[in-house]
Amino acid sequence: MKKLVRFARGADTLSVAEKVYSIAGFLAIVTTFLLVMSIQTVRLQTTYRHMHASSAEAAINVGRINTLIYAVVMESRGI
Repeated sequence: MKKLVRFARGADTLSVAEKVYSIAGFLAIVTTFLLVMSIQTVRLQTTYRHMHASSAEAAINVGRINTLIYAVVMESRGI
């Protein structure tokens, strides 16, 4: 708690320009962090989209195989 009080008192001794520069620096850091997070989100979304497409293709192929098996069974029964 004492460190927080010392930090707050130290902030009172800063000039207006130093306060503005510190705020601008903080906003630059936050903006950079958000940029990195958005790039990572786009990369993950692209990966998920490719995974979804491949699983959809696999489901279509399983449906085709199921149809062929059904046709062979029906043919063997004489239907």
